[in-house]
Amino acid sequence: MGKKRIKSGTGPMVVDFEIDAEMVFIIVKNIGTDHILNLKIKPSAPILGLEGKTDLSKLSIFEEISYLAPRKEIKIFVDSYESFFRNLKDWFISFKITYKDDRDRSYKSKITHNLEIYSDLIFFIKKT
Repeated sequence: MGKKRIKSGTGPMVVDFEIDAEMVFIIVKNIGTDHILNLKIKPSAPILGLEGKTDLSKLSIFEEISYLAPRKEIKIFVDSYESFFRNLKDWFISFKITYKDDRDRSYKSKITHNLEIYSDLIFFIKKT
């Protein structure tokens, strides 16, 4: 019996922030063609949403998603743009991601976001 290998890198799982008009979302997406099993997403810091009153990093979706279909996307509403940035404690948020594919191969990755790049977009969004 051989050891199970854990592949590091980005892989087919994406956890990203999306600005849509005046709202902020977190996107969890399987961009690959394989099923994702036992997906765990660990944010590096609290993600304050809903007018800064709720720590979304405590949601069960970040604890474990037992199955995520190929090309499946989950879109999580975080907050209004202005409230999100008013309550943001740190520009940098990382997500540690672990999962298995349907061939029982294990994966791990870390995605770091610099949210400062979105901080002045509201001026452009409101003008259009």
